Amino acid sequence: MIQKQLIPTKDEKFDFGAASKLPKIDRRDGGSIGRKIQPPPRRSILGAFTRSKVKLFIFCGYTYFLLFASLLHANFPDLKVLVLIIASDDIPAYVEDQKIWQTYMHKDPAHIEAYFLKNRSDLVADVQIDGDTIWVKGEENLKPGILNKTIAAMEFLLPKIQTTFTHVLRTNLSSFFCFSRLLEFLETCPPYRLYTSGGSFPGHYSNLQKEYFGLGSGCGFLLSPDLVALLVEHKKDLALTSSTVNDDVCIGLFLREKLGVTCMETRRMDFWTAQDLTQPIPSTIFHFRIKHPNQQTRAQNEHCIFQKLLTEFYTQKK
Repeated sequence: MIQKQLIPTKDEKFDFGAASKLPKIDRRDGGSIGRKIQPPPRRSILGAFTRSKVKLFIFCGYTYFLLFASLLHANFPDLKVLVLIIASDDIPAYVEDQKIWQTYMHKDPAHIEAYFLKNRSDLVADVQIDGDTIWVKGEENLKPGILNKTIAAMEFLLPKIQTTFTHVLRTNLSSFFCFSRLLEFLETCPPYRLYTSGGSFPGHYSNLQKEYFGLGSGCGFLLSPDLVALLVEHKKDLALTSSTVNDDVCIGLFLREKLGVTCMETRRMDFWTAQDLTQPIPSTIFHFRIKHPNQQTRAQNEHCIFQKLLTEFYTQKK
């Protein structure tokens, strides 16, 4: 049925009655015919205000939760350090130093896992763990022995380094660490591309070649797991210079020249005699190095200094 036109022709008048019976046009629906206009729902000002308050409360609560979680993580981080200690039984001082290390290296197993690194030419397997010693097949020597057993141990433990440990510390027998201070320091460090050392060159070795400046010292450098994985991946590149330069220089040059990673220097204290311990120890220092000017008195001198440091940092004071 055709609706009557609203616009009258020349011979007829406009029928207002018919026009009033036509369906109203809902302009909000694009002008479609046949839908009646529905009045908008009424919203109380109080309800809108309450909903806004709830949304604001949820937003603030979530924000405070994230802030609290970040602070909690910062104060109680899930840190665990793998400590690899270059060692051998060649001289009596080394044997005594290992005994000193064993008095404190296992005191905090939740955060510190420490091993001595030694070479054995008669080893059946390439790498073998015996208690707190990692044996690596090979000759015990300075070059390339130290680098070889360092990389071999890292490769052997790499699956655990990438899943369990947050940092790797490579150090030596004549160093002493306050591990609680070390953990406090690591809380402030980035988790990736971390290469840091106490006393980088030339601070303690000013007679070295200029290209070695800024490299970490072999007595103690820290690496993040990603850099350890890259050292293992490029072990053949490291082997090219392992017989000509020391292990710390070889590793430092690779990190700087190949990866663009520079060493972040931290402070350490060096002791030559027990009298040096009379000087105050800054609260930020966690790495101590015992020097040995006289090989004949080395064992006695190191033992005396180590005992004083043990008393200072690992003996409960009354």
